[in-house]
Amino acid sequence: MNQNNTIAMGLLFGAVTPILGYIAIDFIFYALESMGLMAEASASAMIKRERTSTLLALCCNLLPFQYAKKRRFDKIIVGILLTTFVYAGAWLYRYYDMLF
Repeated sequence: MNQNNTIAMGLLFGAVTPILGYIAIDFIFYALESMGLMAEASASAMIKRERTSTLLALCCNLLPFQYAKKRRFDKIIVGILLTTFVYAGAWLYRYYDMLF
């Protein structure tokens, strides 16, 4: 059994991956805007873009999840899922008024 197969490692991967994903997605949006391939967001579209970017960043947790699943790191999977549920709850709380 691998010594790194701990819930703490899963919590770490699950917490850091969406943050890095958000930074990457945000960079891609700004790069596309600066190249003229995408229109700049107005105030109303900026909220939708932020909401979409955070949701896509949350989906970035699928990458370490699939890696852990393939390697059968069950405790890491639990940690990743715990942080994903916390982030998803925070996302739903933040954008609840706009969604429902």
